[in-house]
This record gives sequence, C-alpha cells and structure tokens, in this order.
Amino acid sequence: MLHAAVDVESEDNLYAGLSYDVSAGGIFVATFDTPPLGTEVNVTVTLPDATKLELAGIVRWHRDARLASAGLPAGCGIEWNDLPMDALRSLLHFAELREPLLWEMDA
Repeated sequence: MLHAAVDVESEDNLYAGLSYDVSAGGIFVATFDTPPLGTEVNVTVTLPDATKLELAGIVRWHRDARLASAGLPAGCGIEWNDLPMDALRSLLHFAELREPLLWEMDA
C-alpha cells in the first residue's frame, strides 16, 4: 500500500484528498466530498518524490462518513482506465520502497 497526495477532477468538480491505498488496479481517495458512482475522473497522484502521475479512472465505490473510522476513512474507490506502463512502473517502484505496514519479530 502506498500513500500519496491526490486531486480528482470530474467534468464538473475538483475533489482533493489523500490516498490511503494506491495500486496497479486503482486508488482509494480519502475525502468527504465524493464524485457519484460511475463518474469518469482524471486523477493526479503526487508520489513522495514529487513525481506527478496524470491518470484516468472511474468511481466504483464509496465509504460514507457513517461507516468511516480512524483506520477506514470516508472516501471513494477509483478503478484505473488503461493505466499507462510508465505509471504502473512508478507505482510499483514506490510500493517496493516503502516500509512494510506489518512485521513479525523472529523468535
């Protein structure tokens, strides 16, 4: 899982949020103001090294504020449309470099 700053733009609106999960399949954007399901969006992902990826996607699901918690914020899941190979490489590279979220001590 990779965290990144995110801007999501639809035909009518601009939504800003933080990513809690970026992968080759899509992104979860933590925001209280979500685009409607099925909305085609342009997503700008700013990676930790300041690289900006301009990607297209579609809103597939929402988690509203009533179901949110500290570990599961409100927001929406966006599926990528035809993720370019260079963007996929960038996402995978940063996912490999980040610290693991869970680890086990050797016995």
